[in-house]
Amino acid sequence: MKKKILNVLLAFMMVFTLMPTMVKEVDAEEIKYSVTLYGNGGTWRLSNGQPDNIVGEAAAGVTVATAIETAMQQYSVTQTNLVNGNKEFGGWYYDEGLTDKANLSDTVTGAITLYAKWVEATS
Repeated sequence: MKKKILNVLLAFMMVFTLMPTMVKEVDAEEIKYSVTLYGNGGTWRLSNGQPDNIVGEAAAGVTVATAIETAMQQYSVTQTNLVNGNKEFGGWYYDEGLTDKANLSDTVTGAITLYAKWVEATS
């Protein structure tokens, strides 16, 4: 009986001694989140077509501005590639109703979906 108890204790000691070496630290840059940019009536001028949204990914901990830029780079586009007739781009919003304007300095902590706002051209 004592031998069984000692074996169990020894097994627990081995597990708890080895456990810290078995856990890998995850670098924040290794964590990626989905970034979806909806044209919301606009289209992305791409060489292979004109989708109304693009889906990319960005590292955890970057700003929303960096996440947008990173997603666009994955499609080799810039903000000027997003067009909606004669309307002007009016910013990115967190909600489809365009009531919650995206703060470009916010930190990305999960998947993010943004909607383009369009305003009548001033000229």
